[in-house]
Amino acid sequence: MHLTDTKFVDLALHRAEADAAAHVERCQACKVELERWVRVVTELQELERAALDEAEVHRLSSLFTAYGPTRNQVGGWLATLLRSSAAPATAGVRGRSANELREYQAGPHVILVQLADNGRQGWTVHGQVLAGEAPLGGEGDLVITDAKGHGTTASIDSDGEFHCAGLPSGRYTATWWIGSTRIDEPELMLGDGV
Repeated sequence: MHLTDTKFVDLALHRAEADAAAHVERCQACKVELERWVRVVTELQELERAALDEAEVHRLSSLFTAYGPTRNQVGGWLATLLRSSAAPATAGVRGRSANELREYQAGPHVILVQLADNGRQGWTVHGQVLAGEAPLGGEGDLVITDAKGHGTTASIDSDGEFHCAGLPSGRYTATWWIGSTRIDEPELMLGDGV
């Protein structure tokens, strides 16, 4: 008969009865299990000693407020640009040529965007919305609006992918709607922004 978890914890904290300690001396399986419990209890005790004081909690809270996910005025998320890289016009992702690749963070979502200049056919905006590192798993819409308020809508499929083509160079706002969640990118520049 082997020891219970409660007995292992008592042994790890040096408050067990003599018969439990004698059993561990005779039983190799319990000896190995006790070593595991000793490591767990030690780690828990170290966590307890590393408790944060009020000043540290305030500092971490301030850092999160300043640099963490940003809410927009309507309760959605502002897309924060994480990475942007100019790509040669021949670089392709999923068979599409891209001039620029961007990665945004918006709360729990990551948005991957490819911008491609197709000459007289205008710009193409293609990408995918991820929930963490997984595909979105739901559907929605992307609305790209120019400075005059004219909008173009593209569907977001169940894999989180979207595709919008034929946009002239200019300054736009992009809004992704996923269910009731709204994600805004207030300054999407295509080309020179004219």
